[in-house]
Amino acid sequence: PPYRNPTLRTSLLAMRKLFMSHYQSEIQSLSTQIKEKGLARTNVEGKTEKKMAETAAAITAQTFVATWLASQVAGRADFVDAITNHLKKIALAAALFELKRVNLDEEVIDKSRIEQWAQQYAQECAQSVEDTVRSQTVTFLSEELQKTTDPDIVSRELAEHFDDLPRSHSERDVRSQTREAYNRGMLYAAMDAGISQVMAHDASDGADTHTDPMCVRRNGVVMDPQEALKQYEHPNGTLWFSILSTDNLSLEITEEIPAHLEIAN
Repeated sequence: PPYRNPTLRTSLLAMRKLFMSHYQSEIQSLSTQIKEKGLARTNVEGKTEKKMAETAAAITAQTFVATWLASQVAGRADFVDAITNHLKKIALAAALFELKRVNLDEEVIDKSRIEQWAQQYAQECAQSVEDTVRSQTVTFLSEELQKTTDPDIVSRELAEHFDDLPRSHSERDVRSQTREAYNRGMLYAAMDAGISQVMAHDASDGADTHTDPMCVRRNGVVMDPQEALKQYEHPNGTLWFSILSTDNLSLEITEEIPAHLEIAN
């Protein structure tokens, strides 16, 4: 549902564009910083090092990336605000859609709770992006500086190495965040409406047997909305929930159909 709903696809595509642009600007900014400031150091003889030992390269990379990230803080506020707005739209749309699907009054939705969650989760998303860029660029620079400290070469190699990162990472991030926002909005709405049970749908409704066993086992499990909110889901996961109209649904697996149901084998 998070990906099939036509109304939500506009926000999903806008979020992907936002994340791609942010990743691209981060890589471009770091590449420019390297070219302008350089990474080389002078040795004890006063000569510029053409390459570094492993430990020196690691320390230099960590320090340079940390300093660069600190200089980018001011521009991240707009990024967080944009994420927040997209998350709110998706969560609220999910809340409205899911309540309407089971004929429940949408007036019960506590929009302030959705907004508060979106603001907090947007901060987490932005921090996750920063952590990803930090980790991957430090690793790359540590290895590159053991080959050369020429700023033009390092800058060019970094840009080429991370050329596909904006696309691949933005798609993964947005899929995960769209799913999370949809589930959060739906479950909050269920709680506001007094729903006591929801059913988990996972592993592509049980069709994907190649995913991890936890997802396969979770498919079809009945739980309360509070428990559903605590469920861990990995990136690119397919977990979603449906509202149950009963307060006392239980499931039992049996090898034989009870005779009183009068169903032919």
